[in-house]
Amino acid sequence: KFVCFSNRESTYLDKIYPDRDWSYHDYRDSDVRNYIPAMEEMVQRGYYVLRMGSVVKRPLEIENPHIIDYACSKERNEFMDLYIYAHCHFAVGVFSGPIDLANSLGKPVAAVNTVPLLGGMSHGYRNTIISPKLLFNESNGRLMTLNEIIDSNCLNYSHSNEFKEDGIKLIENESDMITQLAIEVADRTNGIWRETKTE
Repeated sequence: KFVCFSNRESTYLDKIYPDRDWSYHDYRDSDVRNYIPAMEEMVQRGYYVLRMGSVVKRPLEIENPHIIDYACSKERNEFMDLYIYAHCHFAVGVFSGPIDLANSLGKPVAAVNTVPLLGGMSHGYRNTIISPKLLFNESNGRLMTLNEIIDSNCLNYSHSNEFKEDGIKLIENESDMITQLAIEVADRTNGIWRETKTE
């Protein structure tokens, strides 16, 4: 069994289209190093892990024979991308091309660092659990509530400058959150997840 991980980095578009400024999409980026504890947890649970992608900012800084940096492999190609996602147990990553591929192939998805809040949901995702980035209002000095996000309309922002102009700082999911979401999707996929009621 294996799990696919992917993150989004503007470097990908910069290298493919060097004559265009892609900074307006920086708000969607995330640091792959925050995914490593989740990768290691999946290995402890008996999975192999493949880090997916075509052009990435940095290779994985980890030495584990069960974690394969496929994105940096000379063997990577489009056919193998499709084959790997078609046969993975589930996928972890941001809403982008790889997660679209996993979902279109009917794979469960742990969507982390989701932004805008409802980003990608218009595509009809199923078997998907999301963990959005946190939105910090710099003028108030605190995280925004869901009602504040809805009232400000920033759940629909699609450019980095829109968040900056409103004084909103985006905070990536911490490693623990990514790990917990991966565990939940793994347990749900294996049929061992149990819902608990809270008062």
